[in-house]
Amino acid sequence: MRHRDLELHRAAEEIARSAQARELDPGPVESYRPCPVCGAEPGQLCINIPGRPVAPGEMHPERTKEGP
Repeated sequence: MRHRDLELHRAAEEIARSAQARELDPGPVESYRPCPVCGAEPGQLCINIPGRPVAPGEMHPERTKEGP
């Protein structure tokens, strides 16, 4: 899902959390997380920022890790 509608991103994140709580596979979970490096919202691609480049279609490593 690649939209700019933040409500859709929040809904996708909630769906992923619900699926995980039921021990279901929500797909690529990192896509449902915001990126702490570049600020990409769930469903958006990461972007290059100074000192932290990212390959096209890839995500910053911090986005793929569980939060606190």
